[in-house]
Order: sequence, then C-alpha cells, then structure tokens
Amino acid sequence: MRLPVLCLPLLLLALPSCAQEGPVRLSPEQIGQIFCIARQGNDEAPIRALLSPSVAADVARAEARSAALGERFPDEKPPLGDGLPWQSFPDVPATCTVTGATTESKAADGEFVLVYGFPDAPDAGWTDRIVLVDIDGRLRISDIVYEDGSTLGQFLLKASQP
Repeated sequence: MRLPVLCLPLLLLALPSCAQEGPVRLSPEQIGQIFCIARQGNDEAPIRALLSPSVAADVARAEARSAALGERFPDEKPPLGDGLPWQSFPDVPATCTVTGATTESKAADGEFVLVYGFPDAPDAGWTDRIVLVDIDGRLRISDIVYEDGSTLGQFLLKASQP
C-alpha cells in the first residue's frame, strides 16, 4: 500500500528530531582531546576556537603589544617572539594524555590535566592543568596552569603591559 504524497509531511513531523537544541556542550575530556591533537599537530587554531571571550581578548592585546614592540625594537625579541605558551614547554610532545577531567570543580566550571610525554625520554615530560568556564552553555578555556604554577593569564598580562 502506498501512502498518499500529502501524508509524507505529516510523517516527517512525527519523527523525532536528530538536531540538538541549543549549543553543543563539549565535555572537559573532549576539550582535552582537541587540545592534545592541536598540540601534537603544532596547530593553535583549535585551541583559539576554545578560548573564553576574555582570554581571546587578552591574547589579542598581548599579540598587538608584542607586534608593536617588534616594530619599534626590531633587534630585540618581543614578548611573543616564541609564540603563545599553550603549554609549559615549547616542545611538541610525542604523547598527550587527558586525565582528571571534571565539571563543577571548586575553582571553575570544569578542568582537566594534560600529561605530556616522550617515550624515548621518560623524564622529559610535564603536566599542565586547563581551567574551564561555562560561557552560554559551552565550556571554554579560561586559563592554563603550567607545571611550575604560573599561568597563561599571568603571561598574557605581563606581555600586554607597556
């Protein structure tokens, strides 16, 4: 038996929607995985896309200040002469593992720990903590706490000051 063509729109309305309503909320674990892939690929674009608006603004200020200093003093290395410090050390890690992913931590809306390593040099690895904040239903990176306790926020503040 064939259904009349007029019934097709009604059937489509009766089907459950596959589209999610509202923003897609990545988990801390998923953000950590994206972060690891970006660091191992030496590509900061995915990380920038996950920054909170305030951190993105801080990055823009630091980059503008660094560029101005680079033009003004071409023989000196500007604050961002080595790029943005997305991790404790500039080396591209051989391994990156997400651990301790949580939501609703005491200090933030979420966080995770990244363990970077080099199988050929087990003592060369390090650990950083990424702090997340909820922005309109989406988790975004609000800071990076490096292995020595300093933070990306502190670095950006220093890099953007006259």
